[in-house]
Amino acid sequence: MICYPALPFTLGINKNVWDRMEPAARKIMMQVAKEAWRYSSDEVLNETAKAIKTLKAQPNLKVNEITFGSKEWKEWRDVMFESSKIKFLEIGGDKAPEILKIVKKYE
Repeated sequence: MICYPALPFTLGINKNVWDRMEPAARKIMMQVAKEAWRYSSDEVLNETAKAIKTLKAQPNLKVNEITFGSKEWKEWRDVMFESSKIKFLEIGGDKAPEILKIVKKYE
């Protein structure tokens, strides 16, 4: 089963540092983050396409593709989120439940 990635991208910076930055510097940071996201998105999609082509060329191997946002994708995502959540709660420390609430809010 192959699902094309949603490609989330996060730029993290200390709020105190961000607040002290000049507006022009903040604008540059946001522009660079967008460019980095576009570049990484293109790279991931290109590498995914190559991997799918390689897999499809294998004899006796069936590749099932899922369209992002489809019913099947949402079902798969929900199963993966739940199984990942269990592990994250085990290893994620005290803030894990709060982080999961934020993730769920923005999915």
